[in-house]
Amino acid sequence: MPYKTAVGTTYDSGDFEPMLDKALALADYDGFKKTPPRGAKARQVSRLRAVLHARTFRRLSGRKRDAQFPGDGTLLLSLNVQNTGQAMPRCFRASSAERLGIPFEKIPHRNGDSSNELPGYASVGSRSAMTAGHSIAKAMDTIIAKGKPIAAAMLEAGETDIAYKDGKFEVVGTDRRVALFEVAARAAEMKKRGEIAEDLDTKTTTETPLTFPNGVHIAEVEIDPRPAT
Repeated sequence: MPYKTAVGTTYDSGDFEPMLDKALALADYDGFKKTPPRGAKARQVSRLRAVLHARTFRRLSGRKRDAQFPGDGTLLLSLNVQNTGQAMPRCFRASSAERLGIPFEKIPHRNGDSSNELPGYASVGSRSAMTAGHSIAKAMDTIIAKGKPIAAAMLEAGETDIAYKDGKFEVVGTDRRVALFEVAARAAEMKKRGEIAEDLDTKTTTETPLTFPNGVHIAEVEIDPRPAT
């Protein structure tokens, strides 16, 4: 390590043999063929038994994210990954809701769409949650940062006196506060009038250094090869 592949990707690190050895030991791989072999009992009842192992190797990198305030009291969340039945949208929405301190139900999700300048990207298992998480955090922080000067003007306070907490911008040390969605609505009006260049709608691209997590799966399988009757 580092190891450069034929297609130009460089694996920066990896200690694969100890992981494989540990997995084989946990599965008692060597014991499968010991006398009497574990498959012997299966053959007595005309079944076949085998043990298989497979390695996984993944590439993790950046993602794009789009967050829009459509004006109906929600924050529409879009990422350039697709839902593949692994509850990814729920994970993305929950992360955004926690970061902003707003109800989960206030954040609908839309799959990546190239017509919205979010070219689709393969979800490829759990890596989307990890890589999209970085992009989600960046977008939420950007929304808060863009909202502070708007909130300051609404609350007639200095921007340095504005803090964000639990879905609201507030003047530190007082009970004066304004909700995120109110600030988003005001920002949209100000942009429409040409008073500001950007509202709180936020599109971010997060490019993180590539990482290459890996794992081992071992399965011991028994089948009945006889036709069903």
